[in-house]
Amino acid sequence: MRIPPLVTTLLAGLLLTSCSTSGPRVQICPMVSFVDGLDRATVFRAEGGADLSNVLFSAEVKELKAICQFGRKGATVSAKFLLIADRGLGDHERIARPDYFVAVTNPQGDILAKEVFQAEIPFSDNRRRVGRNEEVEPFLPYQGDSGDFTGYRVLIGFQLSAEQVAFNKRFRR
Repeated sequence: MRIPPLVTTLLAGLLLTSCSTSGPRVQICPMVSFVDGLDRATVFRAEGGADLSNVLFSAEVKELKAICQFGRKGATVSAKFLLIADRGLGDHERIARPDYFVAVTNPQGDILAKEVFQAEIPFSDNRRRVGRNEEVEPFLPYQGDSGDFTGYRVLIGFQLSAEQVAFNKRFRR
């Protein structure tokens, strides 16, 4: 039986302990996940509209693995995932440049921090589909004396325009 990576992350977080001057801390990792609906992107050329012949590339994120390490000042979440790009008919540069974000939210769903990254994925050797491993390491400072990040989330997804979000909704898998 294969245990999902998020369950493994949560279990690992429950098992880890460290000490502070006031005794042991409760240590629970934040949940790490892709954002549903923002886990894929289709990028079109600026001119020509949302037509198949204008697709520069499409991309998706898969195979998320995350671990949590607690330190004196907070927790570092190491999240690794596969970013896959498919070359479109409108591409002439042979490179995909998808923008993706990593955000941290509190239990109320408020965004505490967000950073946008741009990956560069070349379509070498005339390949139409390529992948690249990505790794991000957001840091979450302790809130008070607790290492309990229950309800906190680390979210990963593509930075999309309103039109791209609508496109994803229209062509939902």
